[in-house]
Amino acid sequence: MPRKPPHTFVWNLIGRALHPWQGVKEGLVAAPLHWPGAHSTAQLVSGAPLRGIWIDRTAQYRARLKGDPTRDDLFTSSENIDLSPIPCWERLEEPKRQALVRRLVKAIVLEHETRRAGRPVLGELKILGQDPHDRPARSKRSPGPRFHAVSPRVRRALEWTYQLFGLSHRQAAEGVKTGRREVRFPRGSFPGPGQFVPLRA
Repeated sequence: MPRKPPHTFVWNLIGRALHPWQGVKEGLVAAPLHWPGAHSTAQLVSGAPLRGIWIDRTAQYRARLKGDPTRDDLFTSSENIDLSPIPCWERLEEPKRQALVRRLVKAIVLEHETRRAGRPVLGELKILGQDPHDRPARSKRSPGPRFHAVSPRVRRALEWTYQLFGLSHRQAAEGVKTGRREVRFPRGSFPGPGQFVPLRA
């Protein structure tokens, strides 16, 4: 397995930010580039154009109300998507960024290949053969985590910070309701319509 950089914590965060493992961790495909659905991996590793289609459902709905034709092709346009580098890579040249992503993708492929221990992936053809509206026989009922973090300690810190943020905002809002003028809302919050407290003074 390719060796990760010494700053593994940062490398994990970069992996989460780019999320180049569509279908790999679930055992659906062996590599991100094999994923038959929408993904950005090809552009991240090689600069390949990222194109998609946009169907204007709002205009289609209005046409339906008027009794006009509503075929999808009448409201479909092609869209090009240009990705901006994540902040910690902004100063890197594009070839360097692509090389780093290729390294990350290779590590993801080998890691999950080891985890599968010889079990085959579902594969592209079987994925495309699935009914997109089908439902699993059983699904998890537990709520998702409030934060996705690299460790339980970081998650607890985020939850505690969020609780303090909410408490400060509620206390300030109650102060406004009682007529107090000198109240401070926490940074990054919205005291009222059209207002915002910046993160930095």
